[in-house]
Amino acid sequence: MGTRFSKYYKIFKYLVSGGSAAFVTLLASYIFTSILHIHYLVSSVFAFLAGFAVSFILQKFWTFSHKSLDQIHRQLGLYLLVGLINLCINALLMYIFVGIFHIWYLFGQFLASGLIAIMSYPVYKKFIFKQTA
Repeated sequence: MGTRFSKYYKIFKYLVSGGSAAFVTLLASYIFTSILHIHYLVSSVFAFLAGFAVSFILQKFWTFSHKSLDQIHRQLGLYLLVGLINLCINALLMYIFVGIFHIWYLFGQFLASGLIAIMSYPVYKKFIFKQTA
C-alpha cells in the first residue's frame, strides 16, 4: 500500500510541478504576446524557457527528490536536451493549433503543454531522475 501511495504521490507532485511550470509558461506567453506584442511563435519560445527553469527546479528537488548536487550537470544537460526536443514539439503544436486550426494562442499553449507533460514523465522518471538503490 505504501509503494502504491508513493507512486501516486509522485505523479501528484509531477502534476503540481508541471502545473506550476505551465502557469509560468502561460503567464509569460500572455505577457510576451499581449503586452509586449511579440509574435506568438517567438513568445512561445521565451515562455517555454521560463517554464523550463521552473520545471527543472521543482522536478529535481521536489517531485523526484534529488537533493544532491552531484549529478546536477548531467541531469540539467539531459533535461535541457529533452527540453529542446519539447521546445520543437511545442513550436510545432503551436503552429498547428494556432496557425492551422486558429485556436486561441493561450488555449493552444495549454494543450501543447499538456501533451508534452504526458510524453515527458516516463523520460524524467526512468532516465534523468532515476532512483538508485
